[in-house]
Amino acid sequence: MNALLDNLRNNERLARKLFDIEIEIFSQYDSRSLLERLLAKVEASFQVPMVWLVLVDTQATQLLKRHVERSPVLQQYTLWIDPGAAHRLPSSPIDPLLVNNNIGDYSAWLPPAVHTQDIGSMALAPLQLNGRLAGVLVQADADPDRWNPNMDTFFLAQLAVKTSLCMANLVVREQLEFYATRDSLTGLLNRRELDLALAREVARSQRTQAPVSLLFLDLNDFKWVNDTHGHDAGDAVLQQLSATIEAEVRGIDTAFRYAGDEFVVVLPGVDRSAAGQIAARLSEAVARKPCSHGEAVIQYSISCGIACSHNLKDISVRGLLKAADDALYHEKRARQQPTTTPV
Repeated sequence: MNALLDNLRNNERLARKLFDIEIEIFSQYDSRSLLERLLAKVEASFQVPMVWLVLVDTQATQLLKRHVERSPVLQQYTLWIDPGAAHRLPSSPIDPLLVNNNIGDYSAWLPPAVHTQDIGSMALAPLQLNGRLAGVLVQADADPDRWNPNMDTFFLAQLAVKTSLCMANLVVREQLEFYATRDSLTGLLNRRELDLALAREVARSQRTQAPVSLLFLDLNDFKWVNDTHGHDAGDAVLQQLSATIEAEVRGIDTAFRYAGDEFVVVLPGVDRSAAGQIAARLSEAVARKPCSHGEAVIQYSISCGIACSHNLKDISVRGLLKAADDALYHEKRARQQPTTTPV
């Protein structure tokens, strides 16, 4: 009888801790916060020495991947695996897997923060997205008896199911937000977001007297790329250029796809001279990275128009865009002018 009562009390304590975790994760408004709080609460509530995520790198998890890449904590405690390696994940979409033998088989699944620690047992709780296995929440301990395969996994399964439901709801909402604000081909913010962001930066510039500059980029001879290599190759060039722009600008700068092969970069706090240096760096980066598509290696280049609020009378969204567009037009005209050598 005493043993039964002890078991009931223990289950009640577990249920209360799980309820606290559920309240925490269901109060989060984005996937990044959900995953960060999940790891922290599980570790603190159950005194687990090691907690991390193993996620499958698929199309369905790309938004999660964006969140992980932006979080120093999640970068340390998340490991991405190819779909081909997912056969080691729990075979059941609901039931957790408890392991205390052959731990070495899972050594490749240790993220940077835990790869040097000794592990005697692990609990792998499956996480789902859209009815498919997206990864596992892993808890580990040096004690081989902490997660014995003969143990009951009801509470752990309950946590995994509720985490999956919460994660799926947030991902659906974030997908809607993403596609409402992003260009579907390049992933850059769209024209509507440019208007909003530029309005904010113009207002900030007028309030603080700090400059804001604009780069208006255009692919040179893009029609030739499409006509010669096909529109799929043209799309690949646009995607690579977008990635190059994001890699080369600062964290506080924002890149947008304006239309077709035109892009805009907003540079807060940057004057005309510094904007020119950024434009030159972008052009050099593009020149160093031809686009590989199938068997073709496509060398391409960009032209860039620059405008700065400190050099304009019309300091407005329309005025900045027009000035940068005019500068782009003049640069492209200059590129097309034949050069002559005096006799």
